[in-house]
Amino acid sequence: FVGDFGVRAAPPKMKLILAVAFALVAVALSDDPTRPQIAEHFGATGWTYFERHGKNYTGTAEWGVDQTTSRAIELHQFPDLADPLYLMNLQRWDVGEAFNIDGHNRDPSHDECKKHELKGGMPNIWGWVQLATYQGKFSPIPGMEIDLWEYETGGMKLAVGVSDFDHNTPVFFGRHSVSDSLRIIVRTFETVYVNASWFEVPEVCKSANLTSEWA
Repeated sequence: FVGDFGVRAAPPKMKLILAVAFALVAVALSDDPTRPQIAEHFGATGWTYFERHGKNYTGTAEWGVDQTTSRAIELHQFPDLADPLYLMNLQRWDVGEAFNIDGHNRDPSHDECKKHELKGGMPNIWGWVQLATYQGKFSPIPGMEIDLWEYETGGMKLAVGVSDFDHNTPVFFGRHSVSDSLRIIVRTFETVYVNASWFEVPEVCKSANLTSEWA
């Protein structure tokens, strides 16, 4: 995981001279911190670091989930002057459709939108955290130390980081696959209000044809 996401481990603690004292500390440190219980209804913003085919992008993230209406969106914008990138994954379980944009136009309305069929009910976004393994203290960026939890499924690694003083609010999210790697440094995480306009289907997607089915 450290290599996949470019996360640096926090400096190791100084070794204790007394063997008895060292044993006591080792036992204390072996206990995992409280497992995160993250809200399934939220609106989040942050900074995104994305890598694909050896190219790195830095941009902004907007991430919203509303389980009460079965809607979710993940939006990343990278306004690189030479090679802009716009990534959108809108899941409308309320109407059984998902929309994806992965384009390099400065104006996303010129990008291709792909529509997929969704079947069944909307899954919990953070359900995997209950199966995740505690990885210890890590620093996703200089000056930021977090408790990191990681889970791997179907060739994809997922990770979430929380602070010592709030185990239920993510400050870091990571997703790594064979094709790309994404990290989000969370700036705001609001569980009371989610902007409903985030879930509106973009104009470019309204005329999209069904391309494949998502189970």
